[in-house]
Amino acid sequence: MSASRPIRPSPVAIDFDAGSVGEAAFSRQALLDAEGSVLGWKVGLFSGDRSALAAAARAVQGTSAAGVLVWWQASLDTLLDPQLEQFDARRTVLQFEPPARNDADVVAQCVSSLAACRRLGFRVAGSSDLPASGHPLSKQLDILVVDVSAADSPAAIQKAREPGLPLLVQQVHTEEQRRQAQALGARWFAGDWFMAAPVAQRTTIRPSHALLLELISMVKREAELAEIETVLRRDPLLALRLLRLINHCGYGLPVKITSFAHAVMLLGLRKLLRWCCMLMATDKGDVPPATGYTAVVRGRFMEVLAQHLLGEAEGDSACIAGMFSLLDAMTGLPFDRLLNNLALPQDVVAALCEQRGPLYPLLQLAVAIERDDRAGFTRARSELGLSDAQVARAHLEALAWTADVLARQQ
Repeated sequence: MSASRPIRPSPVAIDFDAGSVGEAAFSRQALLDAEGSVLGWKVGLFSGDRSALAAAARAVQGTSAAGVLVWWQASLDTLLDPQLEQFDARRTVLQFEPPARNDADVVAQCVSSLAACRRLGFRVAGSSDLPASGHPLSKQLDILVVDVSAADSPAAIQKAREPGLPLLVQQVHTEEQRRQAQALGARWFAGDWFMAAPVAQRTTIRPSHALLLELISMVKREAELAEIETVLRRDPLLALRLLRLINHCGYGLPVKITSFAHAVMLLGLRKLLRWCCMLMATDKGDVPPATGYTAVVRGRFMEVLAQHLLGEAEGDSACIAGMFSLLDAMTGLPFDRLLNNLALPQDVVAALCEQRGPLYPLLQLAVAIERDDRAGFTRARSELGLSDAQVARAHLEALAWTADVLARQQ
């Protein structure tokens, strides 16, 4: 097929050498509600002190969608840190760690500081063990945290319900654990179960997913425009969503895209492959919305770093690899069956199926960040030759970009 020479979108504008916010690399674990939507982010730190953690949490809050919470570990020093005044208190949960010293003066200072934070609108979370022990700090808690990885987690959840506070369960790795915790009264969930393929996999694919996979395959083999547009006519709403996505994410195109053919003329098919993949990730279905959200953040994060390390051309492949790394979780179908029919770029296949190639360390880095895996993070970052600050800036950019894109898809 022939088309006009495509416009080349501008590369991601991030100054990887600037000394600014986000010097410390941080982890980001999703906090989900009962419907599987992202309620907030639990922010951890791979390097740095409490002050660096506060700065990272504040940066995440500044790049997240309106209403999304930021949740982070706090100590007495945190409560006294002037940085706390810069947070949106209503969107902040402080998971408080009681000090090792348990003398009356220290406990009284903690109680006073927590009460002051709560008056400002901050919510305080703490271990479910505190109320059971009769600790004075338990009266300052708004949320109780239970670890379901413990052998007696059902009993622990039942016991944690007694004070009548909302429960967050963490270390949730399977859908069965999540369902059990919800049945016992848990309201919020933290873990990686929504990133795993369903145990009972589908035998058929949802119609919208089937059409998108067909479209992706056609774009990859550079099918004729007329053939592609015939497929799009089978689902006018999907075609409209695709055009809306391209117009929003088109890197400042000089004109509004009015048709798929128009998009091909201006952008070229390679760019359109990524938008089709993104539409696949954000397609509403019966999987937790957090699955697609995470896939888009992964894709953008990997794209930003790939453009910096490997050049702009590899950015698209990195974006596709990141988003499609959760394809089995999004569709409920085995990875091999899905990829065999797609003819994706070889570097994408190498990263997803063979755990090798230039994109694989980027994928490892993204996964380590999502799972708060310090060893995995250090290994992947070192292999890529990146600094903590460079990773943090790419991470923040990916969060901000994804929040903006998904807000416009509502």
